[in-house]
Amino acid sequence: MKYISFEEIKNHSEKICKQLDNNFDCVIGIAKGGAIPATLIAYQLSTPTFKTVQIKSYSDDKERYKTHFSSGTLSLFEELSKYNKVLLVDDLADSGKTLMDFMTLYNNLSSIITLPTITTACLFYKSKSQFKPDYYAEEIDPETWLVFPWENE
Repeated sequence: MKYISFEEIKNHSEKICKQLDNNFDCVIGIAKGGAIPATLIAYQLSTPTFKTVQIKSYSDDKERYKTHFSSGTLSLFEELSKYNKVLLVDDLADSGKTLMDFMTLYNNLSSIITLPTITTACLFYKSKSQFKPDYYAEEIDPETWLVFPWENE
């Protein structure tokens, strides 16, 4: 188990920003875990628009289950059609299920409505993940369980 500090979150957010250009119209944080890093990144890149989407693939007892999207997800996609370049941020690509399910829905909807280019970024990436983000700050051992400062044990 590895405990992540807020300072580490800030440093990893800065590390991601150094890898990116800053011409994103919108940053989306995957709530709950990706909202804080996405906020930091949006400020650092001076991105004009910030959104969140709640996607959950863990239960409260940390067991995996079917991915659940918040009720506002479809309206978010419709709103995104007015942007050119979007950055999607999460705290961790663990199994990759959350990011993969988001991108599957995104790609399916892009055949119906015009959607912008989307780039993905995570603070941490596990090599066993089914989804590799475009950018990440640190690759960690697949067996390491991370505990973020906003999580209750």
